[in-house]
Amino acid sequence: MNLGEIRKAGELGRKGHCRYVWRACTLCGRERWTQLSSGRPRHTICLRCANIAHRKKQWQVKQGHMCPPHYWLIDSGNVGQCKYCGELKDFGKLHNESMAKVYDRQRRIRRGEIESSIALSNQITVALGRLEGYV
Repeated sequence: MNLGEIRKAGELGRKGHCRYVWRACTLCGRERWTQLSSGRPRHTICLRCANIAHRKKQWQVKQGHMCPPHYWLIDSGNVGQCKYCGELKDFGKLHNESMAKVYDRQRRIRRGEIESSIALSNQITVALGRLEGYV
């Protein structure tokens, strides 16, 4: 059988007067007979893929999100794609935002707007040393 071949239901051993077309599933590529409706295939995916999609949709509604905890595959451009749902995330942007916070904190420490944790620990050590002299 060739893809696109059209036959009547009786020729395929089915009841009714409908026409069927031999076509491949758009998701998995599995070939099967599907009913024609107004000259177009009634279903574009096979029953197996439809059941998988239905179960996935039920799971998404129950869980409240698209997939199990994201499993990110990150390419050389720092763009990650979830292995399960295909969601994209720019990890380069996330890295730049976190580094901007670090650089801002370092700049504020240099200006004296805030004290670094090292300076604070030195002050605490000095203060404890003074207290030991009084005890």
